[in-house]
Amino acid sequence: MAVVSLGISTLVLASILTFNFLMPSKADTALESGYQKAFFDAITDVNNMDANLSKVLASSDERAIRGYLVDIAIEG
Repeated sequence: MAVVSLGISTLVLASILTFNFLMPSKADTALESGYQKAFFDAITDVNNMDANLSKVLASSDERAIRGYLVDIAIEG
């Protein structure tokens, strides 16, 4: 009987510890959210720069080209 109780206690304790180690804390979740936001912001900036560079290559108007380059400098 004591062996069974010890076994069950060990399984319960192991389950609780495993659950606590595998579940992210609020700080972990907040940090991960910050990383994801920064990543997607970087993707957006790169896509905008790519669009502006394409406009620079396609444009022959110097004033428009300067505007696109200013937009690229601001985003970069």
